[in-house]
Amino acid sequence: MPPDDELAARTVANNLLEIIGQGIDFPLSFTNSRQVGTIRQSNAGERINDSIHIILSTRIGERVMNPEFGSRLPELVFEPNDPTLQRLLVFYTAEALNRWEKRIEVLRVVIINDYEDDRNQIGVQIEYTIRNSHIRGSYVYPFVLDAMPSNDLYTGIEAHRMRTAGTVVE
Repeated sequence: MPPDDELAARTVANNLLEIIGQGIDFPLSFTNSRQVGTIRQSNAGERINDSIHIILSTRIGERVMNPEFGSRLPELVFEPNDPTLQRLLVFYTAEALNRWEKRIEVLRVVIINDYEDDRNQIGVQIEYTIRNSHIRGSYVYPFVLDAMPSNDLYTGIEAHRMRTAGTVVE
């Protein structure tokens, strides 16, 4: 990588850390280190992508202390995969993120429906900018139709397999 590109990449990473910070990874996991208290950390763009995943996976009314938190996406799990469902996915995604994730501005929500091997999986791609910066990011939320309850779907080791990593670019 040329020196100018390395400097630009370090600058973006430092700006993200200043704006967003660092915290405990979701789902909770431990590092491979054999030391006590080695909880995996996430920073910057990973934190926003984790937050997006939590918001979209949480049913409204599921959190006792904040019953309005979440999205209406879990209501759509048993709907047929048709244009109406796709429009609702776009609307409910934008609605939930605009309400609950104040660190980002949603630019676009796009449906990725070209999984040849699994007609029951729909990718919901969210493109966003981080507020007070020119940093853009994207995340693909894996919406699964006719699935087990979403509480069971994204836990433990299975969560790492199901989640699609997002990207953050300048």
